[in-house]
Amino acid sequence: VGNHEATPVNAFPPPYVRGNRSAAWLYDAMAEAWQHWLPPGALHTLRAGGFYTAQVWPGLRLVSLNMNFCSQANFWLLINATDPAGQLQWLMGVLADAERDGEKVHIIGHIPPAHCLHSWSWNYYRIVSRFEGTIAAQFFGHTHLDEFELFYDEETLSRPVSIAFIAPSVTTYINLNPGYRVYEVAGSYPGSSHAVLDHETFILNLTEANAAPPGTAPRWRRLYGARE
Repeated sequence: VGNHEATPVNAFPPPYVRGNRSAAWLYDAMAEAWQHWLPPGALHTLRAGGFYTAQVWPGLRLVSLNMNFCSQANFWLLINATDPAGQLQWLMGVLADAERDGEKVHIIGHIPPAHCLHSWSWNYYRIVSRFEGTIAAQFFGHTHLDEFELFYDEETLSRPVSIAFIAPSVTTYINLNPGYRVYEVAGSYPGSSHAVLDHETFILNLTEANAAPPGTAPRWRRLYGARE
């Protein structure tokens, strides 16, 4: 759920807000659009707060977070910025179940954790540290930039325990070319790490595209591969 999904933008009230200030209209529309893709349990939490979990295949679980509940621009968080939708508590339960069942977890979201309010981000950091053996990858966007965030162990701050990949955006932005990324992930087999093995980033050169004659098809080109 991106921060521009709501009206007005960035305004995501906690689930206990009812009536015409509620964001239920948005989550209901998402649940209706995705009902053929997600199991009933995922649709339930999606309607409640815009987040969900679903099994991708045996051994790999997807967790989609509503990062608007940590956004610095969401004025509703002035009421409660710690865990306004109970999402972090829910996440700990999902990760604990996955750890017990031997599943690996991929986390996706819009706003990267480092761009969140510190009270929320610090708790999220601790959760990632606790479940470093379960969380196989994290994927975010929002910044329109090609970045990554590293998570370190809490005691020494010297041992990396997780990485959050932040992909560029197809949406045009100031002084940036549109971009997208393709990830290569360890497949579904016994003992798979389900980790990211490589990724390739592609861009559209806007200067070149704008100089081309009208009607010219856009030319996406491979910018780089991570392992290279």
